[in-house]
Amino acid sequence: MADKVSSNSRDRVLALLSGERGGSRPCSSGLMNVTVAGLESAGLTFGEVHTDPAKMAAAAETTYRLFGFESAVVPMDLCVEAGALGAEVDFRLDAPRAEFPMIREPLADSVEDFTLEVPSELASRGRIPVVVEAIQKLKAGVGQEIVVGAWVPGPLTLAMQIVELTNLTGGIGARAGGREALAGCARRCLGRGWHGLQRGRCRHPYRARDGRLARVHRSTGV
Repeated sequence: MADKVSSNSRDRVLALLSGERGGSRPCSSGLMNVTVAGLESAGLTFGEVHTDPAKMAAAAETTYRLFGFESAVVPMDLCVEAGALGAEVDFRLDAPRAEFPMIREPLADSVEDFTLEVPSELASRGRIPVVVEAIQKLKAGVGQEIVVGAWVPGPLTLAMQIVELTNLTGGIGARAGGREALAGCARRCLGRGWHGLQRGRCRHPYRARDGRLARVHRSTGV
């Protein structure tokens, strides 16, 4: 199916993100888009693609290879940043069917208890290097044909991973100090995490060439 996609597919998607209109409408997304059929075609299970850069890249490009979808995006779960901060991730390897990874235990029971400092070397921790290498493999494999993208969750989505969810919403409004500490940690984590992903020479899928935020998609999770 991939050979049926126009050879200027990548350029058309980037033009759209830059605010240009005209021509055929590309079919792409800034979020992960792997399918069961794609995983089966690559001989992979969903649980194993999250920790191996070659498998992550292979899975990400299957939707293009099989269906002509005009982007390949990693990572494929919400737990990369939380894991880099120290949270233990359950990759659901024993699940009978594909399930998204989840955090085993939050890093804090409440917003008030949250005191974590973002490490300066965050970009080299956890699975961020795995995602960076997967981006590089995608760029080398399909990067001249389609857009290769990456994404980070928004601050509230990250907070849901590192603070006990049942206490999160009430705690956000209860005490300014805890709220500010949590928000500051999330902002620093996401900023450093994105700088880490840029090592893979990945274009932010929601930022136009001239620096304006493209409003084609929103992946902030807020």
